[in-house]
Amino acid sequence: MWQYNLKRILVFIAKRICLLFFLFITACVEPLEIEEGKFESALVVESTITDEYITQKVKLSKAYPLGEDGPFAEVGATVEVTDNNGNTYPFTEEENGIYLSTRPFAVEPGITYQLQVSTSNGKSYNSETVILPGGTVPIAEVYATPTNYQGEDGIGLIVNTQTGEEVSYYKYEYEETYKVVSRFPKNREFILNDDGEPELVLKTYEDEICYNTVASNSVVLRNTSNLSFNTEDGFIIRFLASDNPILAYRYSILVKQFSLTPEAYRFYETLQNLSESENIFSQVQPGLLKGNIVTEDQEDEVVIGYFSVASVSEKRTFFSYSDYYDPSAGRPVLTSYCDTIYDPPREELIQLIENGGYLFYADDPVPFAPPIYTLMWAQCIDCRRLGSNEVPEFWVE
Repeated sequence: MWQYNLKRILVFIAKRICLLFFLFITACVEPLEIEEGKFESALVVESTITDEYITQKVKLSKAYPLGEDGPFAEVGATVEVTDNNGNTYPFTEEENGIYLSTRPFAVEPGITYQLQVSTSNGKSYNSETVILPGGTVPIAEVYATPTNYQGEDGIGLIVNTQTGEEVSYYKYEYEETYKVVSRFPKNREFILNDDGEPELVLKTYEDEICYNTVASNSVVLRNTSNLSFNTEDGFIIRFLASDNPILAYRYSILVKQFSLTPEAYRFYETLQNLSESENIFSQVQPGLLKGNIVTEDQEDEVVIGYFSVASVSEKRTFFSYSDYYDPSAGRPVLTSYCDTIYDPPREELIQLIENGGYLFYADDPVPFAPPIYTLMWAQCIDCRRLGSNEVPEFWVE
């Protein structure tokens, strides 16, 4: 998640450097030859082990030069978490760069944990020992309410938390699921029959109602250390403008709240500040993004990331578009452009069926002649292009 923000930071810095370089060379009379700098790769570690009894995860990748697609997975590493009671929790590589614990486990209060990584090139890395923050972190409520945010009307998703005095620093992740309804549902489709000829048949699958789930990709932080009793009602974790199409029918958000140590909070806060900075001359510079993982071989080698343990609380809420708006006045749509093809020749029709980009929309019977067909962009007819037709287990209408 936070690596998305890291990429934004690198792109932002590159753009500013290019701008300054352009201004500099346009002001010079003599041409300036620039030597290409040597890129030094760095290990990137993403892992928060929680007090949930689950299969825990560690993600390893490599930093990549600007202009290249990334990240690059760190494959073939040996990963384990140890505690001060002598327990070892080994991880195996489930997919490139994603390492899962070989058995479920949960972190416990009062016990220290350390991440140990050995990469395929023989380098070894250790995190500092970390401990679960004291106290519990219950989410009291997650709810939706009409909100005007920065001059725009919409729906605010609010988190209310009541905690003790032990925990003051939080990081949030959320997962939103929304219903997708076909704009132009049809019960027939074109297929190519055994003779390779176009044929209209009844559909045998659901493509009118679907569901799409999207995870958050930003750092959302909260500090209640300056608040009485560590409470903060009305914390907006997500804002959705009234014309956002994911609100069109029914929407759900699952919010996960992670308690953090002050040190972990400062790391994520620095990351957040870097990702949001709009001023190249800001006092916040990338060199300040210091994590808690070092290499055993070269103390000055750059390692990006933070290993932390956290207690977790989660809650889900649902609401429908009609709870706050009048559907008869129109709903926002995911597919505003629905291109049609009218009466394609047989050869083109066969090609469209094979490609699947357009689907049957309408037919116009012609006496004593073959019907005239109209096809429409598939995304406007088949909701599976925008989600899954399987109803999520947690879904409630």
